Order: sequence, then structure tokens, then C-alpha cells
Amino acid sequence: MPPLSKSLTTTLISPPRDGTSTYKGTIDKDWNIASVPNGGYVLGLIIQSSITHQKHTPHPTPLHITAHYLRPTSPTTPFCIRVRTLRVGRSVSNIVAELSQSDETKIISHLIFTSPSPSPTSSLTPTPISSLTSKLTPPSPYARRIPLHSHPSLSPPTPIPKSWNFAAHISLAEDRSLISASLHKATARGEARVGEVRGGDGLEWAAWFELVGEGECITNASIAFLVDTFKNLPELLPKDQRKGLGPSWFPTLTLSLEYKSPFPFPSPTHSSRTVGLYSSGRFLNEPHGQHDAYVEVWSAPSDIGKGREEKGWREEQVCLAVSHQVALVVPMEVNQRNGVEAKL
Repeated sequence: MPPLSKSLTTTLISPPRDGTSTYKGTIDKDWNIASVPNGGYVLGLIIQSSITHQKHTPHPTPLHITAHYLRPTSPTTPFCIRVRTLRVGRSVSNIVAELSQSDETKIISHLIFTSPSPSPTSSLTPTPISSLTSKLTPPSPYARRIPLHSHPSLSPPTPIPKSWNFAAHISLAEDRSLISASLHKATARGEARVGEVRGGDGLEWAAWFELVGEGECITNASIAFLVDTFKNLPELLPKDQRKGLGPSWFPTLTLSLEYKSPFPFPSPTHSSRTVGLYSSGRFLNEPHGQHDAYVEVWSAPSDIGKGREEKGWREEQVCLAVSHQVALVVPMEVNQRNGVEAKL
């Protein structure tokens, strides 16, 4: 089984000409959700092709991606990705990319590329006030810190959802204290005053996520897969709130991804294959169980069950990317039917 980075490889078939290049490849079914490829994995194929497209330009680094999923992709049909440069500016380039199968467009995306930033270094030196307008980091009390509180060395692996076909490629360790606290806070808000429902802030989920294959490492393309690998809001609800929710699939309609920081160089305080994932969801509506998800991807101080907890480890971690998406709730039978139709 090839590592994720190999499964995200595409082949250039038409070199950049007049701002357009074309790529081809096949989808690795190991990265399916049941019978349909994970949406983040497929977006990673688009990002990898776009990185190749931008390789010899002043703006080789992805900064922001917006994707619209028009139709489910098939793990059995070769794909074609067409990348086109829209505009080249002084600090960023705008490009569009489309993934198609059998001459049918499946995903359209708009990507912004920029010049590379230096990899972050580990330092607890106070940030000068004059630089806060451009960079807000610890030890500033206003800086966002990694939401996970349990060190990965002390976090036991947790079961992986059965629909995740890539279970053999990953290890997962949920932050049970954060998940439990989120449920408790939601319950406390609902009982704040007798006879009054004040409304809550949704539910949160967090976990350490490790790619376990030989030669695995986190890349800009694989981050697209990571931001789409979490437990959706309907799955986090207490059983008495799921209202008959059976085995379900949560297809993505739209996904935006913003890269926040380059991946740190592997070191005693940063793993090369493990990240911290945090997600929150607040709304669940009709039609079709439309719901939102906000996801953060953080660097990790070690792999799951390895290393040791060092004082100040949370201050050393950086946010790699954030993502927002809109997804639906549909019966798992729909997913499986898509898989059957793809084989016909």
C-alpha cells in the first residue's frame, strides 16, 4: 500500500502553455469513504497538480483554495485535471482547476498561490508589540493555541470509523476530555435557566491523527485530506438527539482551505507524520441535513504513543491550516449505490 503522498501523484500530459496545463491519474480506492473517494483526498490531487503547474513561477506555494463538488468521483475511472492561470500579480497568482472523469466535470476549484514563507522556528521569545499587527503568536495571551490538551504520547489509540477505508494507513487518538467537555457545556447551556433555552455553540471534536505508512510525511496536498477527515456534527450528537439517524454518509458540497503556516522541520518538538485535528459544527438544517464544519490542522509534538510530554509543548505547536465546509447527511446506501454505478 503506497503512502498518501504517493497516492496523490498525478502525471503531466500537457505542459504549461498559454497558462494552461493538463494532468491525468487514477484514484486510489484505499482513500475511500465506503465506496466513494474522500473529498479532501480528491482535492489533494487537484492541489498537487496545481503545485506542479506553479513550480517554476514566483508563486509556488498554495495559500487558499475554494472547491465546489458537483458530482461524486469514481475510484474506478481515470481522471483528468485541467489547470489554468487566471492572473499573476505581484504577491499572488490566481488559478482555476477542474477535475473531470469521462468528460464530466466533478470538482471545480479556485486557488491562490504565493511566495513561500520561512518554516516556523521554536521560540518562546516575546513578540515585539510592533510586529503584532502582522503576526500574533505565543506567548501573547491573545494568540490561538493548539486546542488539544492531551500529549500524543499519553493518548491511547481509538477505534477508526468503519466507513474509513484508509484505516490501515492511519492511527487515531481522540481527545476525550475535549469531546466530553463540549457535550457538558452544551448541556449546561440548555439548563441555564428553568424554562429558557439559551442556545449553544454547537459541538467540538479533536484527535491526534498519524499517517503510519512507511515514508509518510505531511505535505501541502495531504493537508486537503486531513481537513476532510473528522467526525461530523450529526455523529457527535448524543444518541437521544440523533432522531433515528442510521448509517450515514456526509458528502461535501463546498470546501475552503487556508494555509496558515509552513510545516515545521521535523525535530524533537515536531512530528513529520502526525497532526492535531480540531473541528466544530454549529448548524444542522434542512434540506438534506445541511451542516457546517470548521476544522483546524495543527503540528504535533510526537507520534501517537511515542516521545514524552515536555513542559511548554503546546506553545511550540503551530496551526498549519484551517478549513470551512458545507456537507449533507444522506443514507449510506446512496454512497454504496454510487460505488456500484461506478463499476458498471
